[in-house]
Amino acid sequence: MTKTKAKATTNEAVEVEQAEPVAAEVEQVESVSIEPEDESNFRMSDADVVEVDNVYGIAELEHVEPVVTPAPTPFEVAVPAEPVVNVQLPTASVGPKQVDLNKYAQFVEGVTSDQSNETSALVNQLESLQNGSGVNMALLLTGAVGISAEGGEFMEIVKKCIFQGKPLDADTQFHAKRELGDIMWYWVNSCRALGIDPNDVIEENVNKLKSRYPGGEFDVHYSENRQAGDL
Repeated sequence: MTKTKAKATTNEAVEVEQAEPVAAEVEQVESVSIEPEDESNFRMSDADVVEVDNVYGIAELEHVEPVVTPAPTPFEVAVPAEPVVNVQLPTASVGPKQVDLNKYAQFVEGVTSDQSNETSALVNQLESLQNGSGVNMALLLTGAVGISAEGGEFMEIVKKCIFQGKPLDADTQFHAKRELGDIMWYWVNSCRALGIDPNDVIEENVNKLKSRYPGGEFDVHYSENRQAGDL
């Protein structure tokens, strides 16, 4: 029994000797101190990380970077102990740009010709053109205005059929034929005003298209790449 006890005493002595380094290591850790008044202790870098050997179960120690609230800017309000809150100043809502229609009317008048602004100037221009060209200006104006007006009426029929559900029945087609007749009436009057044969107009149109499309058929290339003088 005495021998066994002696062994136990020896083992206890060994355990005490092994435990002493732990105490010494702890003392070394506790001896690490940070001086708050030394600003360099708050400048973090890779060299500032203090690692303690974890052999004896002691965790790694690291410096903690202090939280510094930035100084407020003209459009920011710093709240103590809280993140910086950005405050946007209210701005007036801006709607569509307002146009002074009276000023716009003055602008339009300034960029409009005298022949459009004044009847006397229009009459003088018509007489000047007729005297200089021999063209019946009253008839020519009638034809030009009428072709545009009747073309609009013809387009109205097509528009209603396509977009508004108007039936393209016999009555509608008859209406379209009558509008085309009105267009021809104004077209012939335009030919009269210019003193040209309506047949010559058609012949010239055929010659123009033959020159534009040498193969006798429509071609996108020739349609987009016309020769000089091809109007």
